[in-house]
Amino acid sequence: MVACDKSKGPMKVMALMEVATIISHILSYTRLIGILLASVILAHTIDYIFLKSINIGLPLAALGIMILFIGHLFNIIIGVFEPGIQGARLVYVEYFSKFYRGNGRKFSPFGSLRRFTEEQYHSEQQEKKESDKPKLKVK
Repeated sequence: MVACDKSKGPMKVMALMEVATIISHILSYTRLIGILLASVILAHTIDYIFLKSINIGLPLAALGIMILFIGHLFNIIIGVFEPGIQGARLVYVEYFSKFYRGNGRKFSPFGSLRRFTEEQYHSEQQEKKESDKPKLKVK
């Protein structure tokens, strides 16, 4: 936190508000653990169905083998892609929101004029250009 100085009161409030953000980031990353744990439970369930089908009889053993291969293939696909997608999302949402600052040049698609939307935000470069122009008063 911030040292006990009366001049830094607003900083203490900002630091206190940051605690909720840190907790939400930790909970977002624990979602990855939940996804991986669900994959383990799904694999255990597939194995359980396969082992029970072998004990019942030969026709169901063939079905159990199909369930085993298709189920584990599905589990591997989900287990590889889902944490990767969630991890990438977390990096873009949680990490880049702290350090990324979009101050590039404005995107202008082939110089077309806006007809249906209004420009809401101004970049720093546009503000600098506007402040550099001399302001003329018209009478």
